[in-house]
Amino acid sequence: MLPGCRDKSLRPVAERPVLFTEIVDPRNATSGRFAGTIQPQYEVALGFRVAGRMATRHAQIGQQVRKGDLLATLDPGDQQHQLRARQAEVGKAQAAWQQARDEHVRYDQLYERGIGSRARLDQLNSDLRTQDAIRQQTDVALQQANDHVSYTRLTAEFDGLVTGWHAEVGQVIATGQPVVSLARPESREAVVDLPQGLLGAQADNRQINVISQLDEHVSALAKVRQLAPQINAGTRTQRVRLALQHTPDSFRLGSTVTVEISGAAPNLHELPGSAVLERDGKTQVWVIDPSTSTLSPRAVQVLARNGSNVQLGGELHAGEKVVIAGVNGMQAGQKVRMQREVSL
Repeated sequence: MLPGCRDKSLRPVAERPVLFTEIVDPRNATSGRFAGTIQPQYEVALGFRVAGRMATRHAQIGQQVRKGDLLATLDPGDQQHQLRARQAEVGKAQAAWQQARDEHVRYDQLYERGIGSRARLDQLNSDLRTQDAIRQQTDVALQQANDHVSYTRLTAEFDGLVTGWHAEVGQVIATGQPVVSLARPESREAVVDLPQGLLGAQADNRQINVISQLDEHVSALAKVRQLAPQINAGTRTQRVRLALQHTPDSFRLGSTVTVEISGAAPNLHELPGSAVLERDGKTQVWVIDPSTSTLSPRAVQVLARNGSNVQLGGELHAGEKVVIAGVNGMQAGQKVRMQREVSL
């Protein structure tokens, strides 16, 4: 038989060189360390209940205040002018009501003696009710004017810490416009901006440690309290609020901390997105059998994306080797040669 006529089926199948990575136990992995700050868990922006020009500020940022303490005032000129006008209206309405009542009493006495008409008495009675209603309306308006004068004084609604001013003396303030922020200092949390998808669907299974940057021996474990629904388009980060299991004294409001995120749940693994194959409606990766150097598919679930990486759930185990490039052209049982390991 000529050499060129040999049966091609007898030729040895060339092993395909592949790039791979080894699965590590995610409980021993550290996702990273990120800078964060200690912020109040409960913070309220206070504003005036009337509009006006701000006249004074009576507290500084970082100052502790008590409930009822004066924080700021508006120029009360307009409100005091309205108060004087309402006081004049009350006096006028009171005089008109008094006159109507006296006239009604006098005519009622005459009518009892048979002098005058029933129609006139009914008219005086109607006039008295009208003046009484006007008097009550002016009393209400006077009370509102008094309230508006008191609303030119902004006071603390609870014991707290002043965390920020949003208006300056001389500025014209609209009704309800935020003027000063007040926080409850006893309720503190850590706030950090993390890469998009870092925590993913298994956030509750991550170990999060918050460490003081002034003293690394001071730390507190934390849990995710809130993930911001929006992603910062510029930095591709997501704001995360962390509830502290305990609050060290050195974790003062505004202090800088390091947020360390460690291992995940045993069934959560992070791999390059290029390792994932979508085929026949299923998501899988190629696992290399080290004894035979062949490929076998392993079903996984994509739980979250972190840049070019994905967080996967499924039956992947520490020490297994997974192909991370060229997965679309591979088949089950295919012989491969582990060319180069890529560390993640």
